Amino acid sequence: RAMRTLFGVIWILGTVHCANAACPQAPGTDPFTFTVTVPDNCQKTNCDYYLAVKPNGNDFIDFYIEGAAAGYVAVGLSSSGGKDDSDVLACAVVDPQTAGVIVVDAYNAEYQTNDRDVIQNLCLYSANFSNGRISCSFSRLVDTGDAQDKTLNGSYTLLYAAVDDLPDVGTANTLALAYHSSQTP
Repeated sequence: RAMRTLFGVIWILGTVHCANAACPQAPGTDPFTFTVTVPDNCQKTNCDYYLAVKPNGNDFIDFYIEGAAAGYVAVGLSSSGGKDDSDVLACAVVDPQTAGVIVVDAYNAEYQTNDRDVIQNLCLYSANFSNGRISCSFSRLVDTGDAQDKTLNGSYTLLYAAVDDLPDVGTANTLALAYHSSQTP
């Protein structure tokens, strides 16, 4: 599966710095305020890629990502407009036999494989791999205080991917998301 990149700008407003905040309650049934679907206007379970985002109080942003992929689905926030200098949040299959899925806070300083952030600033609520689809629900602080994370109250180019290649799990402190071979605007 080829990586697809959406070039657009996302504005997420609200900021409170809470470096040691506990995870908030899991996202409720309130509708998500921002969604991206590929193809356009598809229903979540039929999309190649689906992203939904909404504020959770003043300190957190909730994310839901789902896609038709066997390796990972991800969203990236880029200051440069490309893959370099991007903050990446991904749901990655680490064991297809047991349907093991993890959520990864990663970054990309240059055009290369995404590297796992040393500080994982995510609150996981659910992660699943079934019938060739990956899905996960998680929250992240608007401002983590982590130099490898973007503050979620800025303007960024939004990148997204649904990739069949499994990530390189490495050790407990490393995980590299597979580099994609092509992209489609």
